[in-house]
Amino acid sequence: MKVKIYYHSLDKKEVVNELIEVYLKRCPWKFEFENYQGKKYQNAIIEEVKGKYFTIALTENGKEYTSEAFTKYMQGLSANHGSRIAFVLGPAEGFDKNDILKANATLSLGKMTYPHNLARLLLVEQMYRSWTILENKPYHK
Repeated sequence: MKVKIYYHSLDKKEVVNELIEVYLKRCPWKFEFENYQGKKYQNAIIEEVKGKYFTIALTENGKEYTSEAFTKYMQGLSANHGSRIAFVLGPAEGFDKNDILKANATLSLGKMTYPHNLARLLLVEQMYRSWTILENKPYHK
């Protein structure tokens, strides 16, 4: 599986990148990251990405999953969309409601609000966890 993650971050030296790398090295799935901070299409990022990928907006009011249910969801998306799946983390003030409506789906990592860097880490960890569930690896247990 190949997944693209669009994120918005002002921090150039992100300490969390080291933790993200741990999961990226463990997981055979391929991840691409694009920081869209400062780009002209910042307010229309979902519309821009949607033309290329099945687009999932991360938002506090998005759909919540257990790890097992998320795994099944991703398995279905992979079967239907292959490597054309993108997660989009919104800017600090969140997505405009109209932008969220442009996404193919929404996802919430929980009711709490997380910094973008931590949200990226949580998302990558859950993707790794999904792989371990599919491969029946002991990590998830």
